[in-house]
Amino acid sequence: MTAGDISTNLRTYLLTVSAVTTQASGGIFPDVLPQNPSFPAVVIRVISSTPQHALGQTTQLKMTRFQVDCYAQTRLAANATSEVIRKNLDHYSGAAGDDTIDVSLTETDRYDYEPPKDAGDSRSSGRYLASTEYLIVHDVPAVST
Repeated sequence: MTAGDISTNLRTYLLTVSAVTTQASGGIFPDVLPQNPSFPAVVIRVISSTPQHALGQTTQLKMTRFQVDCYAQTRLAANATSEVIRKNLDHYSGAAGDDTIDVSLTETDRYDYEPPKDAGDSRSSGRYLASTEYLIVHDVPAVST
């Protein structure tokens, strides 16, 4: 599997957690927000993916760094969405779609505000962002030939 597949599988896992889907009522998306999204919404991006080696051989483990961006119309809602995901992803191990996550660790947090695209809009049409990076060690299923 490629890093893109673990991204899809991570999304699949988060969609099975009712607390996450309730809080992220606008949806969970790969890579980018759709046009005219509902909020709060989540975007999952792969930052990097590194195969793991042992004794000069590539193993079936990969370390993948993800960025999970939580967008909302208020700082409180963005932070609350991020916290619900953290409670269900930090130190998680188990199934994620077709992958197995050995461990998921929170790395860094970042907070931002994106102003409205049109300068004539009021501040309320901008969006808040709570972004967290996770380092996930996961098994890469063997590719059958």
